[in-house]
Amino acid sequence: MPHHLTISSLNTALAAQCYICNRFWARLNAEQQSNLASVMSVDAAAGIDCEESRGYLTTCDLKDATRYGFPGCYLLQIIYTARLKSSARVKLILQPLSQIDESLRCNDVDVSNMSDRSWSLAEKWISECTTSHAQCNVEAKDRDWHPTRLLDVASTDASANIIRLMESQEVAAGSPYMTLSHRWGTSKPLQLRRETFEQLRAGILLESLPLTFRDAVLVTRRLSIRYLWIDALCILQNEDDLSDWIKEASLMHKVYSAAYCNISAAAASESFHGLFVSRDPALLICPTIKLSLGEHRPKEDYLISDVNFWDTEVSRAPINARGWVLQERILANRVLHFGERQLMWECGEKDAAETYPNGLDNAISSLSDDVRFKDLCPDTYIRQARRFRDPIHHPELSAHFLWVRVVEAYTRCQLTNPDDKLVALSGIAKRFSSILRDTYVAGMWRRYLASELTWSVDSSSFKQPDPDMSSRAMSYRAPSFSWACVDGAIMPGMPSDQGILLDIEAVQLEYFTDDHTGAIRGGYLNVRARLKQIQLIRRFTGGRDQWIMILNGIEISTMNDLGRQGESQPLIMLDDLRESYAEFVAGKIFYIVPARLSTNLSGNLYMLLLEALENDWGTYRRVGYARSFVKATQKALLEPKEQDAGFPCREYRDGQHSITII
Repeated sequence: MPHHLTISSLNTALAAQCYICNRFWARLNAEQQSNLASVMSVDAAAGIDCEESRGYLTTCDLKDATRYGFPGCYLLQIIYTARLKSSARVKLILQPLSQIDESLRCNDVDVSNMSDRSWSLAEKWISECTTSHAQCNVEAKDRDWHPTRLLDVASTDASANIIRLMESQEVAAGSPYMTLSHRWGTSKPLQLRRETFEQLRAGILLESLPLTFRDAVLVTRRLSIRYLWIDALCILQNEDDLSDWIKEASLMHKVYSAAYCNISAAAASESFHGLFVSRDPALLICPTIKLSLGEHRPKEDYLISDVNFWDTEVSRAPINARGWVLQERILANRVLHFGERQLMWECGEKDAAETYPNGLDNAISSLSDDVRFKDLCPDTYIRQARRFRDPIHHPELSAHFLWVRVVEAYTRCQLTNPDDKLVALSGIAKRFSSILRDTYVAGMWRRYLASELTWSVDSSSFKQPDPDMSSRAMSYRAPSFSWACVDGAIMPGMPSDQGILLDIEAVQLEYFTDDHTGAIRGGYLNVRARLKQIQLIRRFTGGRDQWIMILNGIEISTMNDLGRQGESQPLIMLDDLRESYAEFVAGKIFYIVPARLSTNLSGNLYMLLLEALENDWGTYRRVGYARSFVKATQKALLEPKEQDAGFPCREYRDGQHSITII
């Protein structure tokens, strides 16, 4: 159905405080809002009021929600695609008031998130969590641990405006401390450096800090906590000597997991933004409408709720796009988010907000994919997994599948310094290591490494890529067989020990430090597997650019019997998305290593695409990934041939090659 015909119509609705349209606007990212605002400005200057020639600006649809588990309710979706680089939509649920749990509703909020009412709610969340959430208080063994340095923010009449840097040995055992998750942005706030160390030790004025830091101090004091940890002020930031940064980075898992509560500057794009916001309460409270959905049916009161609320306000907040913050959010026992519009709460047992003070509505929790982010915490997940009695779902395997979800989330985040790829994940890796009792291998795990090698670049995450943009890192940070060597979102290889077709004989990694979850200097795998020599031809098929595989001079790719919207088989995905690299690949000789034959209904053969190093016989570099469910293709790639013996390898025996992948 049509919704808004014109941009001016949408703009009028936003100004009139329409809840639905304002939730739609909030759903747009900053780039989309900027694009739309510029269109509004141009059209306004030109005096354009009608845009029927462009078609509808937004459309909507209303669906019966019974199929989603909410009988008597309706799903309303607002969709916008015009003039934006990507489509955007918001989904809302209409529920009869008779079905609403009134204890979860909030009918009033203040004009600021630093009001007494907001503070009382934050204190209530923390008190409830620390006294009654068993799941959030199991790490008592870390209670006496403190970071190397902390800020003493104790407020007394004589020193209310002074904070001091303390060494851990100066902090009384058992003293709780807060942490801050923030974005540095382009600003250069006061930092702990060799030249400012004594100044911070002696004490500095609170006014000398950027606004986000000052606000974090006020929150810490308001919660009656004496100590606060901020990375910029508690880790030496001298670029010419990274020894302290490297040491402290290896402790990140403990810094956040042992903290009393983490303060998240969710809406702050840089350090001078601050935590506290003013807002229009009318745009926060879910409205009710009278609706008649039948000619002879009486009007009934329905509550409108934003199904995408948590994703919009928390998951898509600027802070949670940072790669470093993923482990901060996962490992902290409790997180108080200072969002763009309101306070939000996240712990092992509850997600809440000022508009949902006692926990999110069931519709939001059930219909949104991103709620219960804290379930990604390995300790929480393992405790839940122990409920399973089926040996297929034993906790350790469950944790390996959880790692896949963590990697998916992490690789969709951004890093200011891409070389931090492994370091920024090391805290979570350490926590997983203690649970899995497995060896960490450059972002993967040794037990199921053969299947985890079959990761691929998610090319859909690169919107309108620059022809010269590369998903593969320009500087070395991991071996080619690890997903950590690429930028952007990846689809991890699923952990499995079924249908494995290669044998990993040795794993060798060289690290910059003693931390084996941190930065890597070099490494390789010794693998015993079947090699097939192939060529790749680029061809426009099925309405898109695809790769055709040539084996022994014969084209083995097919478009027949696919059932996958014209996807060429085998499906070939390069690790490097540059146009120039694609041109380099076309017609060149490569090698395929079959890694795993799926035992489920898909029946896929998963393969690694390798390039032989010219100056090192038997050594290869990974350049991509392939998979195929076509049986004839699988047979051709698995069947030994006499010419296979001549392929570069350290040893050829029983139809298999011993090779090295760097």
